[in-house]
Amino acid sequence: MGPPVGHKGVSHSRKSEETRYARLSACEFFGLAEHLHAERPCNKLYVELDGAGKIRASCISAERAWCARCCRISTAESESIPGTRTGIKLLGSAVACIAKALAYASVAELVEELHGCRFAQTTFINAHEAAANLLEPGDRRVAGHIKNNKGCGQADETPINVCGKRGYARLVCCGNAVRAGFLHSRAAAVLDLYFP
Repeated sequence: MGPPVGHKGVSHSRKSEETRYARLSACEFFGLAEHLHAERPCNKLYVELDGAGKIRASCISAERAWCARCCRISTAESESIPGTRTGIKLLGSAVACIAKALAYASVAELVEELHGCRFAQTTFINAHEAAANLLEPGDRRVAGHIKNNKGCGQADETPINVCGKRGYARLVCCGNAVRAGFLHSRAAAVLDLYFP
């Protein structure tokens, strides 16, 4: 949206290579379009991996509008992941790196080595949290399905090593639901906690 009046602004080293537009079709609170009055769009810079494995920067310009019916401002949904400034492909890359190295600083170094682009470790903290927020509702549905299923289920575990430490991969199958867990112990109390 630009710097405030009298502020010279800041020049970022990562410039947008393309601009994509997110359109607003109706008030997100009231569901109607006829009472909308256009506001300045919300422009957000985010990064993603292209098909060749190169990092590129894109700008999403999301339409905003004020609704005269409910007196609130609606913003069009952008393609970026809520809670992070990365695109879907880079988010997946970050989470894959986190699965192998738990230190976010190490993840940042690995992505810089792989893709030649430097990020702060907070970028990957946000990416990890955003991925968890996306997966949590589905995981809760699977857990609820297993808990409320009237039929029989099957559970098993196998030992694995994670970052040099012994852990256990547990799998529970019940009905048409399958839930996996990577846990530190094979004790029954852990099973009660994660697979009630």
